[in-house]
Amino acid sequence: MIFAVFGVVLVVAFFMLLGKRRDYDANETEADKLSDADFRRIEFGDEDI
Repeated sequence: MIFAVFGVVLVVAFFMLLGKRRDYDANETEADKLSDADFRRIEFGDEDI
C-alpha cells in the first residue's frame, strides 16, 4: 500500500516537472541560448577557443 502511494506521488511529480520544462522551452528567447564556444568556456574554462 505504501509503495502504491509512493508511486502515485512520483508520477504526479514527474508530470509537474515535465510541464515546467515545456513552459521553459516555450518562453526561451534567443538571448537564453549558448553557443558551443560559450558553453565550453563556461563549463571547462577553455579560453583558447
